[in-house]
Amino acid sequence: MCGRSEQEAWDATGYGVEAHHAVPQQVLRRIGFEAYLWDSRNAVCLCVEPCHRRHTSRLARVPFERLPGRVLEFAGELGLTDALLREHPAVAA
Repeated sequence: MCGRSEQEAWDATGYGVEAHHAVPQQVLRRIGFEAYLWDSRNAVCLCVEPCHRRHTSRLARVPFERLPGRVLEFAGELGLTDALLREHPAVAA
């Protein structure tokens, strides 16, 4: 989200990057889609600090518009675009 490389994230914060599940795994579990828990199309690479921590604490959500196309395809294929939008609100125009 911030555009840092993994090395830049390490240099700036002492933390690297990690995978973020765009459609939360708890949502996938709740609707019986356990087969998709580790589908790489649902992964977004975020630096740990500040991007991933700020997203999960709801301080600064990763906006829908910044998600990779494969994530949108994944959610669309499973009928989960609404769940994706709840987790990643669109930026007001």
